Amino acid sequence: MGDKNPHFFHISASLRKGRNYISKIEHNGSHLVSSNDIKEGTVNFFSSLFRKPTCKRIEMRGLGFSKISEAKSIWLERPLSMEEVKQAVWDCDGSKAPGPDGFTFSFYKKVWNIISLDVFMLVKSFFKTSKLTKGISSFFVTLIPKSKGPSRFSHFHPISLIHELYKIVAKLLSIKLRHVLTDVISVNQSIFIAGC
Repeated sequence: MGDKNPHFFHISASLRKGRNYISKIEHNGSHLVSSNDIKEGTVNFFSSLFRKPTCKRIEMRGLGFSKISEAKSIWLERPLSMEEVKQAVWDCDGSKAPGPDGFTFSFYKKVWNIISLDVFMLVKSFFKTSKLTKGISSFFVTLIPKSKGPSRFSHFHPISLIHELYKIVAKLLSIKLRHVLTDVISVNQSIFIAGC
């Protein structure tokens, strides 16, 4: 359908780009207009928003936190299977936002028989070394307007476009941790555990 009506889609894309373009924005009592000022203001605003707090952290030594058993510790550190990696991919929604490379989980599922060994080797390498290659751990941040006609940085919601391989690793870590959370979270915190 898109091939039959490229003019319509070109106009639609141009309109959307125009709506999403930030021509001016209010920041610290002044209006930023030049693209360099807007870029600098964006970095400053969101850097200060997500900066690590400088306040003193509470000491928690000697509180007697629960620990996982030796058997569960061994289970956590066991090597992953190809089936576990495949299940993590299939558990992810295929239609969500693509990563920086433009691929979604639908693509991964469709070509799984071709890429499965490479994905498995990458995940296996991460769990052995705790390191991901730079391209996989990098991401793009885009600003999504919370309402029509945003005029301040607080009117935007930052969304990160993370590589699907990064999401697979995160999914596998969350699956592993889910099995031991009930052992380390106290009864009064169980509201944070799904199914408790």
